Amino acid sequence: TTCIHHHMCPATSASNANALRARVVKLLEECLGVVAAGPDQAAAASSPRLTASAAAQGIEEEMFRQFGQALEAYRQKARMLRSNLAHPQNHELREQVLVGSLSAKELCGLDSRSLAPPQVRQQRLEDEQAALREAWDREGPLPLRPFEGLDSTCSSYRNACAPPPPPKRRHTVEADRESADVA
Repeated sequence: TTCIHHHMCPATSASNANALRARVVKLLEECLGVVAAGPDQAAAASSPRLTASAAAQGIEEEMFRQFGQALEAYRQKARMLRSNLAHPQNHELREQVLVGSLSAKELCGLDSRSLAPPQVRQQRLEDEQAALREAWDREGPLPLRPFEGLDSTCSSYRNACAPPPPPKRRHTVEADRESADVA
């Protein structure tokens, strides 16, 4: 909401931020409260656990600490955590959070690839590999010396991670004489 001066009033801005934070806690709490029939449910029930509410509050506080000033980044992280924690196949992630083996700080530091359930990660990897195999032109010719003319060596082509060779300096007797005459 804007005031008559067409800018965000600090009080309005703070109340909007607090309302957003409360919604994020509620969404995270709902995700963590999902009881999935995972293989280790009996063992997990006997181990000490955080409540979904306490875990959600801790996660939101860490998110706000990391992204509070960047509202869009905060919202993006909240959406990503919500979708991954709510995923039906992601009972292991929920369990790690509730048991405390994955802290709020660690959870907020993970990317979407790391948050995905193992089955989804495997499927994504297979899809990426299939796309690479499809895009690779095995029939086309390979260049013999792709950097010819750039004073490069074949070994630098074979080892693309190696730094480029140092520039060649031309030292001639005439160049040395010219520099001595100038000085």
